[in-house]
Amino acid sequence: METNTVKRRKILFLAQPGGTLVGPGKPFADHWELCRHARKEWGFTGVSAPTCPPYVDIDGMATSDDVLKRTLDAYEECGTPLIRLESHCDGMRTVVTPHDAARIAGFGPNELLNVHHRQHESAAEKRMLKIVEVSARAKFTELVDFGGNRLWHALSAFPAWPKLLLLYMLLLQIFKHRTVLRRCAELGIKRCFELHPGMDLNSAYLLFLFRELAKIVAPEIVAAIFANGDPSHPTMAGDSAANQFRFLVKHGLLGAVHLKDAALRNQELSAEEVATAPDYILGGSIRGDFAPRWSRSCRFFCSYGTGDSNLGVINPLILASGVRDMVAELECSRFPDMTQGAEIVSQNIDRMMTSQPMLDWRQIPVRQSTLGNWEEFAVDPKQRAQTLAFADSQEDAGVMNMLSMIQGSPLLALFE
Repeated sequence: METNTVKRRKILFLAQPGGTLVGPGKPFADHWELCRHARKEWGFTGVSAPTCPPYVDIDGMATSDDVLKRTLDAYEECGTPLIRLESHCDGMRTVVTPHDAARIAGFGPNELLNVHHRQHESAAEKRMLKIVEVSARAKFTELVDFGGNRLWHALSAFPAWPKLLLLYMLLLQIFKHRTVLRRCAELGIKRCFELHPGMDLNSAYLLFLFRELAKIVAPEIVAAIFANGDPSHPTMAGDSAANQFRFLVKHGLLGAVHLKDAALRNQELSAEEVATAPDYILGGSIRGDFAPRWSRSCRFFCSYGTGDSNLGVINPLILASGVRDMVAELECSRFPDMTQGAEIVSQNIDRMMTSQPMLDWRQIPVRQSTLGNWEEFAVDPKQRAQTLAFADSQEDAGVMNMLSMIQGSPLLALFE
């Protein structure tokens, strides 16, 4: 398997370390200091950034070439050029449940507090279009985000719904995402959906169906449809990460990666844990409150190369896929000191790119620290109910029109 045709870059995603390693009493005063350290001490050659302050000013970059240039220059001066934007929060808000609209209001502008979830979706779509334009002007080739979470109840692996409802839900996804995807295709940007538990587009197969249906009902968006692969997410869901990556590579869907791992605890649940069993499914994301904490759940994130994902299969697939940027996402419950997690991830990416065995984390002394514990960063004490928000009349009309377009297609056999 050829692995040397692409010159690769080792990239740090700033979202989690920005929350766990930056600030008063933490190792770094700001994200610029973190970037300089990541280059000098950990060997990262670039960064990707969330689409929010303090990392970028999307509104300023969208309206001013000077703001865009100054932002890119600032990252260059740290030795870590900005290689792409990651708009998870904005992407998630484009297709959102009424209850989630309230929960994630803090990720949007203040004027969206306590408003109808359709207003979130409309505002998020406009912002996503702005992010796409900025990405194109910055000459980025990928954009990573979530595909929303209004419909995931009916898009699970074994839904207790008729398969034709699954078809309806996927077509509604196309209806909701096609404006942004169309602009991505026009500007030559791969929109890489992160296949994350709890999101609507949460598996390689669902994304494949999404793309195949789009070939019929919205062919102009197909060139922009890709996945951001992350070995931790299928593992967290109890699926085979290796199979997911095989499928993505086979069908040309792998457009970007997050290098993160996950582990499953092989243990019996206590009586107390059984009483709160939903909290332990997908690490707490069924209820959405991320409680109990990751380290106490049966499934938890950890550093790349220190979990249960089959990297012996996955790494060669990534290296052969043409994906250029090896992006580390520091989201680790195994190493409470996140600086240690960063060091291990950095070394393991180097080993991956040179086809060497991963470090044996069991032989690495764990430095206990209160500095950057992802468990503390991830906890959201608010409990919420998930409800299925059915389509409004305009959405329903759009989907019914798409249904008429696919009559007679062999794809329909998949939903019988």
